[in-house]
Amino acid sequence: TYQSCTEDDEDEPEKETDEEKQGAKALAITSRYLYRRAYGESRLFDILGIEPLKYGTATHVLTGGDIDLLSFLKYILRYQAVDWCILSTWCINTQDILQIREWLLQGKIKKLDTYVGEKVIKIKRMQWLQLNNLYTELPDIGRLVAFKNHAKVFVGEGDKFPFVVTSSANVNTNPRLEQSIITIDRDLAQFYRNYYNQVKRNVQ
Repeated sequence: TYQSCTEDDEDEPEKETDEEKQGAKALAITSRYLYRRAYGESRLFDILGIEPLKYGTATHVLTGGDIDLLSFLKYILRYQAVDWCILSTWCINTQDILQIREWLLQGKIKKLDTYVGEKVIKIKRMQWLQLNNLYTELPDIGRLVAFKNHAKVFVGEGDKFPFVVTSSANVNTNPRLEQSIITIDRDLAQFYRNYYNQVKRNVQ
């Protein structure tokens, strides 16, 4: 029996060793801000428009219903294949792993580094096994890391534009109000990429 991802905020944080800690980092950028509301994945596609988002924009979206972090990646893949991608989430469900696997096999995502919260190992053990099987099946796609992680982020770049999606939503749907931002900016994408590239330690 596995607990729901929705219980992620109820546990007390565990202490980290110096080896696991990274100092806080920040990057200031100037972007044009847009504001949207969506309460369904089809609505998300409608409000973000048929044209890809313009470089330098940061679009804020309030969502509910069947929209999750993966919905934004689906939107991005409408316009381009992704050369590299970073996925950071506290937890992930089986159907989302299967969708990601399909995109990898189709060549829509060429490289994918996945970072999940340490609770995946302890609570979502089936999904942790599925993720390990995916990276065993496709050993050249990137790396899989579990650590003390609560950030929900998608970062990547294709031949048309770079992107950063930050969200309160995990890679799982729920009826809660969630807040997400999709920013089209290469410096910001590289900022996140550099940080996650330094994350090396798995928790067991």
